[in-house]
Amino acid sequence: GTLSQDKNELLFSEFGINYNEEPEIFKKGSVVIRDKELIDVVDSKGVVTKRTKTIVKVVHRDIIKEKFWDEHPEILRGKVTRSERKALLQEQREVELAAEPEASL
Repeated sequence: GTLSQDKNELLFSEFGINYNEEPEIFKKGSVVIRDKELIDVVDSKGVVTKRTKTIVKVVHRDIIKEKFWDEHPEILRGKVTRSERKALLQEQREVELAAEPEASL
């Protein structure tokens, strides 16, 4: 395969397109997510209260990087993120190492 730099150079030299200046929709694609939004609700007495409404949004983000998953933890619904899994594995290794008896000389 080719490297990203090679692809970017080809886009620029052949078509005059600078990949870094392209909108995210063309670089990363689209993701449909549910999101929450605060809305004003007026009751029969005219009292305004805030309510949460679920909306569907199309966002253009890089879903491979951890930032997306940190911004939208509700997608995983209780599943462990990569950074949490890494921390748990590191903690498990430390416990296992502490439990091992010292090697005899």
